[in-house]
Amino acid sequence: MRYRGIRKWVNPSQSQHLLYFAQTFEEMFFTFSLDTYKPSAMNASLLCNEALIVIAAVESGDIKEPNIKHVLSELCENLEEDEIAQSLIDEELKDINAILKNEKIDISSKKTTIEILSNYLLLKKYKEKNEELLSDAIITNSDFNRIRKLARSYATTLLNFGFSDKYIYDATLKYFYHDSESIESNSDINAFFKKFPSKTDKYTVIYKASFLFEKLKDACENFKIVIDKEFPIKEGVFSDTNTRNILSKHDGVYLLLDDIPARDFDSAKAKADHLLKIFGTLFSLFHHKETLDFKDDCLIINKQSEQLTKRGKQVNAMHKCVDMKAQKSSRILNEFISKFRLEEDSFDKFTNAAQLHSLALNSGSEQNQLINLWIALESIIPTNGNVSNIENIINSTLPFLNMIYYKRLINKLIADILNWNRRAGINAVKSISGANLYIKYIKLFALEENKNTLKTLKEKTRDFHLLKDRICFFEDLFKSPKNILNGLDIHGKRVAQQIRRIYRARNLIVHTGNLPSYTSILIENLHDYLDVVIGTLIELNISQRRISTISQGFKMMEIRYSSYRGKLDVKNLQFKEDIIDSLFH
Repeated sequence: MRYRGIRKWVNPSQSQHLLYFAQTFEEMFFTFSLDTYKPSAMNASLLCNEALIVIAAVESGDIKEPNIKHVLSELCENLEEDEIAQSLIDEELKDINAILKNEKIDISSKKTTIEILSNYLLLKKYKEKNEELLSDAIITNSDFNRIRKLARSYATTLLNFGFSDKYIYDATLKYFYHDSESIESNSDINAFFKKFPSKTDKYTVIYKASFLFEKLKDACENFKIVIDKEFPIKEGVFSDTNTRNILSKHDGVYLLLDDIPARDFDSAKAKADHLLKIFGTLFSLFHHKETLDFKDDCLIINKQSEQLTKRGKQVNAMHKCVDMKAQKSSRILNEFISKFRLEEDSFDKFTNAAQLHSLALNSGSEQNQLINLWIALESIIPTNGNVSNIENIINSTLPFLNMIYYKRLINKLIADILNWNRRAGINAVKSISGANLYIKYIKLFALEENKNTLKTLKEKTRDFHLLKDRICFFEDLFKSPKNILNGLDIHGKRVAQQIRRIYRARNLIVHTGNLPSYTSILIENLHDYLDVVIGTLIELNISQRRISTISQGFKMMEIRYSSYRGKLDVKNLQFKEDIIDSLFH
């Protein structure tokens, strides 16, 4: 979360709801935002498609039938909360959900019901209705909660509609902060929507690549890949010397991929990259010693608008996380190598998971990334013959993720406050006792005696509506320990749904070769889950000396999480200084 100057906003006090949307949307598409604040993987439209894919996979024997129950349960829950879906469906929602939830009704009937739903919720229709409702929410000054929900759904829709996250992020910054057109009122949201038309354009993508491609001209023709020793555009507006010199004249041949249908330059490059990687993979089946390499840098031409741009290497989904600073990394690595001790079997399991994590990190293939991360997570979790494998993975992972959930969110908020106004952030808690800023800020949110100080901090945020809204969220959260428990339950449920979705995606990749459009989000989430588990096991072993096996680590987290929830669940419990120190130390 970052505050940006609003010099182009003519009357920001009258455009607060649009400014809140702009700040929220930017955070969603910032590469290194926390997963909690990024777009969701699914909305009601996408869940209909996923349900139909899962049913088809079950019918063909590729995945097991219990998967249907979980995806239908999530679909019903989503429909009950989705304002967009409800406005598109003119049938009684309770009657639809009654069919989908009834375990006695056969799959064929449920499939037909979902197909009807899917017709109502086609992604293009869903996008247009999402824009209509979001425009209404902003122009009529609806509450921020409604705007945030509609904005998250719109973000998910745009990604799955084919727009790249980079294009959406750049378009958001340019429209709301950087171009010369002024923002005059909330109704300017409608001009922003025009940045995301429903039509696709055709693109030409040009690379430099290995001379080895020359030997494969016949095969390349079948993939519609043009190979040329000279710059492949011989005439027209892009045949001039300046264009020819953008890419290196040396280092191989030119590859031209034409008529790539895409929404923007970056999604066009992603499609062209994918095609070349498939071609290289097929080549490796027959030739093991050399690889078909191509340069990341490429030229991309929009054939409709006749615009040209250069693009380099795209951000790997595995790299969309916040790394430690180099100095801290080296200190922890030294401590890890010198102090990390596990019994032999556990150490082997741990290093195997680390190697699989490394393979995913170094792979450019989303299929490989997701599968290697899944195997790493699955292999490090102790087996439990009393429940299914997927239930064991969910039950074993949740204590790790829920124990750290609010701490990460609060620490991120503290970092955002200090980045916005360090003096105001420090002054807000300077008179509050606590071992660290994390504890002090919880007391700022929770304790009645700090309400005036918190009010002052909120007033100072002025036009930074997203920051104020985030502060208000934690103020409400810490009104009662019950709120914390409810929040953990909701987070746990979402994590369970996402882990099941990752498992289904893994099965579909393995058994059918299908790659869901939201795979990148699944990789980010799964990578985070694995990092939290591994990082916690290291902490328990090195710093706390509590465990000597991986099984002990998982049992320790199970005990801690159960104890944590038990302390929060005491009847009539209210937050006081000593209770906060005890619960959140």
